[in-house]
Amino acid sequence: MQIVRLAVMAPFVYLSAASCPGCTEEPYYWGPCVPDCTGHTCGDDGCGGSCGTCTSGTACSAGMCVPCTPDCAGRECGDDGCGGSCGTCDTGLSCSEGTCLAGCTPDCAGRECGDDGCGGSCGTCSSGLSCSSGTCIASCTPSCAGRECGDDGCGGSCGTCLSPEECNDYGQCLCMPDCWGLECGDDGCGGSCGTCGTGETCEEGICEAGCTPDCVGLTCGDDGCGGSCGTCSSGVCVSGVCRTTCGAITLEGCCEGNVAVWCSSGSLTSLDCSSNPECGWVNTSIGYYCGSTGDPDPSGGFDMECYW
Repeated sequence: MQIVRLAVMAPFVYLSAASCPGCTEEPYYWGPCVPDCTGHTCGDDGCGGSCGTCTSGTACSAGMCVPCTPDCAGRECGDDGCGGSCGTCDTGLSCSEGTCLAGCTPDCAGRECGDDGCGGSCGTCSSGLSCSSGTCIASCTPSCAGRECGDDGCGGSCGTCLSPEECNDYGQCLCMPDCWGLECGDDGCGGSCGTCGTGETCEEGICEAGCTPDCVGLTCGDDGCGGSCGTCSSGVCVSGVCRTTCGAITLEGCCEGNVAVWCSSGSLTSLDCSSNPECGWVNTSIGYYCGSTGDPDPSGGFDMECYW
């Protein structure tokens, strides 16, 4: 019988007869375990120790710390995908797939590891094994070489893409142009779905006949195409005409587009609500003014649209 003498006492690992030439009388022999962190900044060193831990915002993948974005969208408890937590449940509740549930009964039937269905554990796997669907199997080595997103081959992630990019089958983040049902305008990736002909304008991806400004009978206000028929040097623009007297407009006022207009001491006064949206009914003490919800008088006693 050949005896292997060791100069170190710990840690030890079992060596099979195949890894010990000439050792045939016993099935296994003690041998020293040599930690190996070559090319690794985190994870297992091969001897039950660690090659290091990752800082916040990163996760260990294939022995390297890679960026990780915690994701608790739609979750109130459990893992955030980066080793952190989305929260814990109150007494009497248990976490199931990110949701706190009452009266949860742990179920480990046919399982030797992993989640018990109530946020607890059915057990952990020994060194060299990993848990897959409740069963301890030979460890999987994540691989993200040449990939920036998608599956790492072990149920983990190689990263996520920022909108509007999407992850393709090759693990690359690409923007997918989308012009379905569109004949003009942006394709969602900075490109174009087409241009409109002379006299046409692009409206929500559809080419429509051009707009013809109309200021007939108007001295101020909108020309119907986003332009202006003019501005008032004095008075207030009401229904396309500069007016100084109140006419039918009362102290409760009205809204000329997003401009609050009211009568004060026999003269019209106005305030542009662009910086404090939006013009609408505030209450019976104030009437129509800025900073409202943009709704008309709920009683129907005062019209929202201005009439002179």
